Amino acid sequence: VQAKTSPRGKVEKMALQSYLQKEEPAPLIITPAMFDSENQSWKIYPITHKKTTDITQIKVITYNVWFDVSDFDERCLTIFELLKQSDADIICLQEILPKFMQLLTKQTWLQRYHVSDSDGSSINGLEGVLMLSKFPFDWVRMHKLHSLMDRTAIVAQFNINGDIFRVASTHLESRDFDGFSPPLRKKQLETIFAALHQDPTPDHCIITGDFNFCSTNQKEEANLDPIYKDAFTSASPDPLAFVPTSGVNYAKPRRRPSRYDRILIRSSKWIPSSSCIFGTDPIRPGLFPSDHLAVECVFEWK
Repeated sequence: VQAKTSPRGKVEKMALQSYLQKEEPAPLIITPAMFDSENQSWKIYPITHKKTTDITQIKVITYNVWFDVSDFDERCLTIFELLKQSDADIICLQEILPKFMQLLTKQTWLQRYHVSDSDGSSINGLEGVLMLSKFPFDWVRMHKLHSLMDRTAIVAQFNINGDIFRVASTHLESRDFDGFSPPLRKKQLETIFAALHQDPTPDHCIITGDFNFCSTNQKEEANLDPIYKDAFTSASPDPLAFVPTSGVNYAKPRRRPSRYDRILIRSSKWIPSSSCIFGTDPIRPGLFPSDHLAVECVFEWK
């Protein structure tokens, strides 16, 4: 962003507005990887044809795993065990570091998944996003968002039950640059929804990730596409209950519990049937797997 900044890091509003009007760069094509059992190694696989997977249930997880390097290996191993136990079909992760990837690819349970990133293309500084799927990818694309923090989104397409099924995972702007994060998040959401809806029109879409605004923030909630429903609350026995996913494990006086981590769906056939959070238990006193909780939603084919 070509903008004047003060010693406090303020970005001028006029410069921000000019930046928001710029077109995003073309999305980056990401080459997924799969495990080669014969050679006992991860390999890039060419996406030359689409595959149909006939299923009646899909379990989706989103989890901000936290880039903090303190007790990193111990936290990662705990997160890996939680993900293994979940046995989810699609896992969307945020704040991925290269070291996290190195540890993750050594896990034997990962070998049954397709991994969205085979060469680190989507691991961008401290803000990497990653998608694991039991279903083969038709394609995976990374979108560089309007951001002062190098934020990105990955959008993947699958062929499930003969339908086009797209999933996006993202980590929206977080630092409040004197009130500039809300307009950046609005622009980021516009980009992601446009990427999800591009031709050919998909039959089903899911957007997941750390939105960095609470579900009680009506002004920013209005930036979400109204044709999407909140899968977590839709599947909850008490849809009006407030279940925070951030500011819980490491509560701070100035950081109130918030529901930042979301799974939204647009579909007439895939219906949210159950939802839960996990990652609440400490590894040991004072140490948790992440500063966020994982969100899990199950969808049934109707």
